[in-house]
Amino acid sequence: MFINQLKSEGVQPYIYEEFQTKKQIDFENITKSPAMRYGNMLGRRMNYMSDENDVDNILWTPYGYEKFNQKDIEDRMAKLVPENMLAIF
Repeated sequence: MFINQLKSEGVQPYIYEEFQTKKQIDFENITKSPAMRYGNMLGRRMNYMSDENDVDNILWTPYGYEKFNQKDIEDRMAKLVPENMLAIF
């Protein structure tokens, strides 16, 4: 239902802005974790960095919403169809 509503109404920039604000708050109030767990998490995240410049943003990466790309969102929504659904009972 929600997907059909998004498809019919279109992508609203204010939703992106809300997510961006929420992720900024999450980043500023990140929960402290034990050093060993935090180091392991950073190491795993580094495996998915495409180049060395991404490492500078390793802490911010999961929280970053840098720009609103309506075309990209619409392309991804077009792929959300019942034929692509996997139901597990």
